[in-house]
Amino acid sequence: MVKQFKLRLLLAIFLAAIVCILMRSTASQEKTRIVLDFMLRDYGVEERIIAWVSQWSGYDFKRPVPTVSLKNSQLPCEFLALQQSYGWYWSNEAKREVFFPGLLLTVQDNTPVRPIMDGRVVELSEGSDGRAVLIMHNQDFYSYYGGLKEVFVSKGNNITMNQVLGKSASLLYLELRGRNGPVDPQLMLE
Repeated sequence: MVKQFKLRLLLAIFLAAIVCILMRSTASQEKTRIVLDFMLRDYGVEERIIAWVSQWSGYDFKRPVPTVSLKNSQLPCEFLALQQSYGWYWSNEAKREVFFPGLLLTVQDNTPVRPIMDGRVVELSEGSDGRAVLIMHNQDFYSYYGGLKEVFVSKGNNITMNQVLGKSASLLYLELRGRNGPVDPQLMLE
């Protein structure tokens, strides 16, 4: 009987925590994170959820996830300022939080842009803010360079870190993509 009560209480706390997260209040989120961490760790809820989802989906969540090291990478070019950083921010235009998946760098016009690592050009595109290059560094890791005025590479080219991809306009967009979505490129700035 006591065990049933604990489980019901745990479920009630868990639901209350989810409601607080949905409220998006910074103070509520911080308190909720502490409670959720405690519940997930100390009551073994995290292990139970992983086991249940693994059984239901057939995916093994405990297998090692391949990682990419940015240790041997370089910045694509020298920049004057970081105009927009990676992550969530409040957008006055949209009147809500918006996720920005890359870095927007202020650079000098006609700055040579190089890849962060060796790789292969898999896509070239053009949009309202200039030309773009997508490079595959391995099966699970890509880099995307937007805001180029000129592009000096072709689709399918194998490239090295020393090779110039193109020349920038006054803004350069850099995005890193992993198997599960965007990767924080600010790690390169440290």
